[in-house]
Amino acid sequence: MCGIVGIIGLNELPVDKENILTMADEIKHRGPDGEGFLITNNLDFCNSIKRIRNNALVISKNHHQQVAFGHRRLSIIDLHFEASQPMSDSSDRYWIVYNGEIYNHAELRRQLENLGHNFKTDHSDTEVILNAYAQWGKECLSRFNGMWAFCIWDSVENTFFLARDLIGKKPLYYVEHDSVFYFASELKALLVNQEIPRILNERAVYDYLTYTMVPSPDTIFRNVKKLPAAHYLFFKPGEQIVAKRYWNPFRNDKYLNSSETEIIEALREKISEAVRIRLLADVEVGILLSGGLDSSINLACASKYRERPIKAFCVGFENMPGYKNEFCYARQIAALFKADYYELQLKEKDYFDFLQDMVYYQDEPNADAANIPLYYVSKLARSKGVKVLLGGEGSDEMFIGYQLWDIARQFSNIMEGKPLLSGITGFLHKNSPLKNKRTYYHGWYEKVRKKQPVFWSGTEQWTEKEKQRMLSSEFLHTIGSYNSFFPINDLYSSSLAGGSGESFDWMSSADLVNRLPDLLLARLDRMTMAASVEGRNPFLDVNLIEYVMKIPPHLKIKNKEEKYILKKAYEGILPAEIIYRRKDSFSVPLDQIFSNRDNKQGSIETIERFNLKTNIFSSNYIKQLKESKNGEELLTISSLAYWYEKFN
Repeated sequence: MCGIVGIIGLNELPVDKENILTMADEIKHRGPDGEGFLITNNLDFCNSIKRIRNNALVISKNHHQQVAFGHRRLSIIDLHFEASQPMSDSSDRYWIVYNGEIYNHAELRRQLENLGHNFKTDHSDTEVILNAYAQWGKECLSRFNGMWAFCIWDSVENTFFLARDLIGKKPLYYVEHDSVFYFASELKALLVNQEIPRILNERAVYDYLTYTMVPSPDTIFRNVKKLPAAHYLFFKPGEQIVAKRYWNPFRNDKYLNSSETEIIEALREKISEAVRIRLLADVEVGILLSGGLDSSINLACASKYRERPIKAFCVGFENMPGYKNEFCYARQIAALFKADYYELQLKEKDYFDFLQDMVYYQDEPNADAANIPLYYVSKLARSKGVKVLLGGEGSDEMFIGYQLWDIARQFSNIMEGKPLLSGITGFLHKNSPLKNKRTYYHGWYEKVRKKQPVFWSGTEQWTEKEKQRMLSSEFLHTIGSYNSFFPINDLYSSSLAGGSGESFDWMSSADLVNRLPDLLLARLDRMTMAASVEGRNPFLDVNLIEYVMKIPPHLKIKNKEEKYILKKAYEGILPAEIIYRRKDSFSVPLDQIFSNRDNKQGSIETIERFNLKTNIFSSNYIKQLKESKNGEELLTISSLAYWYEKFN
């Protein structure tokens, strides 16, 4: 919906608040529809803003606390100027800057009005958050269904409350520097202050080579943090600032004791409701349509709630040897539900034309191949008048949509109590699901030997042993005994993961807490917002998540069919060839793209410049990389190198 920035003094000394303008300007793509500022103790500065930014909301407030808030608005709900931010409650005690959407805001407004709260706006969800906080304090978070990153200032108690939504759909970065606390929706907004150090976080680089992203709360810079999903900060200036978890998505009770038929009926109802509330907007809502199961479910449900055709958008590359786009499936579903359908066919040139901009918008290295097509299709949607797009993120993580999960679980079960690799390897070779997974289970064996789970993430790029061969001796000396299992060790050891056994619960835990917010949702947020479009996720509705996490695993994968119960739920609604086709949405022909000599050469030259400055990779690995035909490998390393050139 928007972008937020803030500067908070942590002592009584004056604070340079003028950076708030450049911070807000740096994320104007997140909110091209308006801007607003709250500044304490600097009337002259506020008047100068009004003179040069005629349409901005500018609020000056006398207060002993040094504060500057900035907001860039993408108008989605309540388009009136009265709904602009920064916003206060009717008493002017509480002030907020907020990015996101609260889908149950109308229901909460009625409750709060009955409790005596007054509202100044027509139907702003921002004001609902303010009054909810005034009524329930930090407990208000448990009442919201939506996505959010916000900062609320209680000007009477002089406390600050920053929170991020349950699954991490909306980002929030922060840093403490010279007794000043800065926060922003995007990392780049913090970096406009040249005084904030840009010290490369070597452990983050090391983790990136495993997870193709940097796990929260760390970022690619040592001193900058990102607030993890389902966490908040609450502090008075001068107090220690510590993030606290406020929600656990994983089951603390028994699995559902319901029949398969009952679960199917409940799933249809909850998914339909999740889609319905995400269609609520004062602007046009469209669908990201790949022709796969999840996006097709979104379109099927959305079509029930709209009299006119839903706009649906599909993206792919032109067909080439070894790659075939999947437009035929998207066209089939669009025709079935009478969607207003648009498709975009990209060329390999389009990919490289946007690659450097992609790393700028992503803030941190993120090697998801779908970043770039997602930007282009979001841009297409915006050109057709659509400001909100529904995506299918989260379904695979909750319903066990990855074959690799089952293979990892089988391997772990086989290895338990059987340390002799030779006998195990012979057994594995006889099991057809595992025959072609040697690169995986060789790495998995090393994990078992170290008493670690074999599953760390749905996208593990390189093992610890492989990274030892890739990285320079100097870099490895800096890393020391650090291991990329460290970021998930606490999760694995805690009850948050549903116990520490190697299970589907653990796999869902690992991906919902780490991979989803820091890779897939970061992809959706940054690429849609780069095109000034909001992405929404029906499958990540809180009521749906809490229900699905109680469904027994044997109904999520059955007879080796991933997402079994979800597929059964939509038999008769979607065509069988859509439900049961091979999963391959948003596929990108990376091998073919990097086989172009010019494309590859440009990336290699950037990597060499990067390595000259950082000495992260060994010279032998750089030589090997020049000969590599693995597009995924080349994208991962070149994304890191391009990122470095943009931000250093």
